[in-house]
Amino acid sequence: MYNPATMSLNIELDLGTETSGSFLSDLGSSIRSYPYKGVKQFLGTLEMELRRQEEDFDVSECVLFTGVNKQAVNRDFLNSDDQIIQRCWNFYDCPQNLILIKMRVSRAHEIATQQFERQSFKSLGPMGLDDVSSNFRICHFCGKTTAPQSNLTVNSSPRDFRGAAQNDGHRSSLSPVFQNPRQS
Repeated sequence: MYNPATMSLNIELDLGTETSGSFLSDLGSSIRSYPYKGVKQFLGTLEMELRRQEEDFDVSECVLFTGVNKQAVNRDFLNSDDQIIQRCWNFYDCPQNLILIKMRVSRAHEIATQQFERQSFKSLGPMGLDDVSSNFRICHFCGKTTAPQSNLTVNSSPRDFRGAAQNDGHRSSLSPVFQNPRQS
């Protein structure tokens, strides 16, 4: 059973950080985390994790990197000459300096995952929950809450990490979690 207190404590111990209620800091222990030490180490770690996935189907398809400051996000991810690096990350957590990578898995696994997701959404329809769940994929986590705010969008100005959310044209406080605008 999910126990947020235990999960947060485990992440704190693993990362050596205090949690602030950000959903990236509350990820399960099945997602491995590594300190970020530059692009070369980042790519090497992803290769290693992909090999682990090939050998063990129980391995998470996500990897969390710690210690990724805003300058590194701008330099190494948003302004990278490598299109793969620009697109490979999913979420960046400003206060925690965490970046979440969801690795692509085998085509068969990807199709199975999509089919499972479709069937899950279909089963939620009769309960009136299909709209709620389908919006979850496009909402962003903003402010000091871990609850998704679907009416807020990320400022994805050209190639610069701002981390500010926009709500009806007004800037809110710095968003703790910034979603990659290049993800489709």
